[in-house]
Amino acid sequence: MGIAYKLIPLCKLKKGYKMKKILLFILPLLLTVGFSFEKETSSRKSTVEKEPINIEMLNEIDGVWYTKDTNEPYSGKVFSLYENGQKRYEGTYKVDEWGYPQKDGKWTYWDEDGNVIE
Repeated sequence: MGIAYKLIPLCKLKKGYKMKKILLFILPLLLTVGFSFEKETSSRKSTVEKEPINIEMLNEIDGVWYTKDTNEPYSGKVFSLYENGQKRYEGTYKVDEWGYPQKDGKWTYWDEDGNVIE
């Protein structure tokens, strides 16, 4: 019976009831689409990873690494190079609950010839 009720043509309804019926249909639809779009874009932002940054582009003050452009504690991938251009190390800093970057996850170290140091 509920489905048959929804099949009543809008032109047979009273004028005030027509507008309410349209709003009751369109408003939830718009809210659903709007919230699903917001959730999709926010999840997309979290999956985008920053490119690793050379640690020389950061400032160390009292053991905390700060970005030179924003002067905020840095969180993300870092690397360092030997003078010959070979990578020295690569790893990730993650800002803890007190706002201090801590080494996070696996860090890889290389010698000057490019061999991984165990």
